[in-house]
Amino acid sequence: MINFKLLLLSILLVFSGLIFAEQAGMTSTYTSMESKNCKAVTGALKELYPDAEQIDGGAEECQGNKNWRLVVPFFDARSWIALTDGKTVWDTVDYVMNSPFGYFPNVGEKAEWRMTKAGKVQALIFRIVAQDPDDYTKGVSRLFVVGLDISEPKFCGIVKTNEEARKLADKGNCTGNLEKTISLLVIILYLKL
Repeated sequence: MINFKLLLLSILLVFSGLIFAEQAGMTSTYTSMESKNCKAVTGALKELYPDAEQIDGGAEECQGNKNWRLVVPFFDARSWIALTDGKTVWDTVDYVMNSPFGYFPNVGEKAEWRMTKAGKVQALIFRIVAQDPDDYTKGVSRLFVVGLDISEPKFCGIVKTNEEARKLADKGNCTGNLEKTISLLVIILYLKL
């Protein structure tokens, strides 16, 4: 006779072991988001994020990963992350600007790409640094996690530590929708008319 409790426990242990093994195989690569290592956007991205002379803002493109391009838009002493696959732009502006942990949020100096053992991009982790609302002379920061393990980027959450961010990134299955900007192809076609 089969002991169903023992069988169920065995199955759970196997699956949890597989999940742990997959997470243990995760690696990270990094992208500098310092302005000196990025370049001004061109083409359709420049149309989405006009330069400072027009609106006190603009955007820079930093090193991407695989088929993901990494853009840092900025406006009025604030900045955030946008990702593009060359057709669509997904923007984190709503999550960054609506997070109440500090004033004048700006991207940190680097972004972390979480990669599976097979080399697939799993997630992007980036730091947002802001002015402490209780003491303007101090800064506060949070880590934002965007899942890239499905067809379009999804927001995973905001955490305080690198360990929490990696755990959230490695888990995958994020569900928060990012603001989707019109297809770059549509913009290019429009500009040619």
